[in-house]
Amino acid sequence: MRNYTSTSLFRTVLLGLFLTFFSSTGQTSPNTIVAKTGDGIFSVLRKSGIHPIKYYEQFLVLNGDNIKNGSELIVGKEYMLPRCP
Repeated sequence: MRNYTSTSLFRTVLLGLFLTFFSSTGQTSPNTIVAKTGDGIFSVLRKSGIHPIKYYEQFLVLNGDNIKNGSELIVGKEYMLPRCP
């Protein structure tokens, strides 16, 4: 007779590692926010719990193509938030 215990254990561990890997990769996407009427860069950063003065420039670099007149956000556009501690 064959010992299926080690094979079952191996499959269970392998399945667990597989599920752990794929469930954690989905959480690494950058945070985003959709601009609403009256939102500006400072208010969006502040609402997101990000220090607006420290991360203003990073926000501009990430979203430069979707900013009008140097600092205006476009209503309905999705903006990436900078990663910060």
